[in-house]
Amino acid sequence: MLLVASVFKLAVLWRNMILYFSKAVFRPTSIGAPGRAIFLFFWTLPVDIIWTLKVSDPIIGKDADEHVIKTNPIRVGRSKEMDLQLTRKKVSNRHLILTYEDGRVYVEDLDSTNGTFIYKKGMWLRIHGKLRARPPILINVGKSLNVVVKVAEEGKGARDGSELGMDLAWINKIDPHSSFVENIQEVETFESILVLDLCHSSEMAQDDEKMAFHMKKKLKDICEWAFSQYNARFIKSTGDGYLTTFINPAAALMAAKDILAVLKQRNERTSNPPIQVRLALHIGSTYTIDDINQDIHGNDVNITFRMEGVTEDAFDSLNLELPATDRILCSKEYFTAISEEEVVSSQFTFILLGGASLKGIKDPKSIYLVTPQEGKGEQNFPPDGP
Repeated sequence: MLLVASVFKLAVLWRNMILYFSKAVFRPTSIGAPGRAIFLFFWTLPVDIIWTLKVSDPIIGKDADEHVIKTNPIRVGRSKEMDLQLTRKKVSNRHLILTYEDGRVYVEDLDSTNGTFIYKKGMWLRIHGKLRARPPILINVGKSLNVVVKVAEEGKGARDGSELGMDLAWINKIDPHSSFVENIQEVETFESILVLDLCHSSEMAQDDEKMAFHMKKKLKDICEWAFSQYNARFIKSTGDGYLTTFINPAAALMAAKDILAVLKQRNERTSNPPIQVRLALHIGSTYTIDDINQDIHGNDVNITFRMEGVTEDAFDSLNLELPATDRILCSKEYFTAISEEEVVSSQFTFILLGGASLKGIKDPKSIYLVTPQEGKGEQNFPPDGP
């Protein structure tokens, strides 16, 4: 009997080991140069996941129902077979899937009738397919129910920012009638961001509308020429300026330099009022949010706009007088990315102005004044002159 019991225990142990390792992921990887790579194969063991989902009705405004689920992934829908059942008519039987994978959370809409939306920048953006998101995630299911999503690995804190003291009170302040934007498929791009703004445009329009139109047209021609010269990835007119991005950081700087140089020559040769601009450069993530118009957004875009219009009173202390116009400013992040480029050391001077508090940006940003060195590097001009 003792032998039979021992064999039975070993069999159970063996079965449990098989079940455990069957959940592991078999991952090939390689090291070494292409063509001479050594392939390694290893097992990634499963991680126990704890989801906390708070479901609420944004219209009724009653207290949220909290669900703790230890399944990964989580299926959400109206069907009883779902891991989280939401019994609303606007919720599809199989509506969406939440997955925790490699330290990241993914939200995938399962071609639901009324859509899955994620709350960003004051509006609900519809998810098409699979979207990577950073907790705390606030999603809307079928334009019906809001769900706050938190996730944690067994034995660790929730990946929702709570360990950093993040304030989640903003969730309760959301307007329940915030707009739902349907045609959204976010595409993240890490790139250099250039923002240009025409100075004194309002005054020009009041003094002489025809002259203001002429100057904006001239600025448009110069900017679009420079952007095309340096292969801008994205170009958008802001009315009095431009939001433009470049994959190559040096290209953004060279475009800014050429714009200022051409405007300087133009201003020296004409009796018309000068065209004066401000430019700002930053580097970070942008998100394409409109399949039709290819508009972009993101915190790094906001930072660049705030830098462009920064004034002296935003700085704790200034190391140098801040030019009001015809200037190029850049962030510390951009300076770090560009500092090793040969074009920088040979053609530009960077002076740290100091830390500036920018409206709507949490932490102060270190800002540099960028000055092209006279007579250094080739100067490009449009075919028809400045």
